[in-house]
Amino acid sequence: MITQEKTMPWYSSAISDPGVNSLLNILKLQDEDSYRHSINVASLTSQCLEEMVNKNECEWCGEQLIEIVKGALLHDIGKMFLPFGIQNSEKKLDKYMVEIVKTHPLLGFLSIQEMGCSEIIKNIVLLHHENANGTGYPIN
Repeated sequence: MITQEKTMPWYSSAISDPGVNSLLNILKLQDEDSYRHSINVASLTSQCLEEMVNKNECEWCGEQLIEIVKGALLHDIGKMFLPFGIQNSEKKLDKYMVEIVKTHPLLGFLSIQEMGCSEIIKNIVLLHHENANGTGYPIN
């Protein structure tokens, strides 16, 4: 099992980035559940990357690994632009509301365009709901 100490350098570097940290703090204020989800996804991503590195199954360098974890932290950042309350609605969302939620990858991508984020981060934010078989969103 991967311990938190082993994954901490990538995670710590990613979360200490001022731009990433600022966006996460805004997300936390607006949607605590999405914030916690983003932290958990980044932690799991760090653990998976560490395991790949330990098994010599990873060709990425340390900086690329940090960028991947930053992308994991920011993957749902577009949710902070959704109408208030849509995320945690007690009611089942209608088709219209589901389509609004599906815009969050594009909204997130657009929000980080001018931040100087790497292509790795931009692609993770934009494409995290795309599937290898061509299904998913927002592209298809």
